[in-house]
Amino acid sequence: PASDPGTAAVTYLETLRAGDVDAAWALTSPAFQAAQDRDSWESFWTGHDVEIVGDPRVAGSSGRVVVPVTFDGAREDYAMTLVQADDGTWLVDGPVGG
Repeated sequence: PASDPGTAAVTYLETLRAGDVDAAWALTSPAFQAAQDRDSWESFWTGHDVEIVGDPRVAGSSGRVVVPVTFDGAREDYAMTLVQADDGTWLVDGPVGG
């Protein structure tokens, strides 16, 4: 479990890239899971090639993280929000954009 949002964001994206959607889903918050259609989320992530190409940038203690990625070969900054769980680990709470 990641103790900071930057590490948590990278772990989430690397887990998705490895194709382990069940493990990636487990890295998301209950609110995220309640708001998502699991099949659509899974189909989106398994349908694209995402590679991390730089270090995550964390916006203070806000839980907002931007990770430089290539998305099907096109470079973009993938922004997401993370929330801290009761046990102190950080969970993906949703994409901010990208």
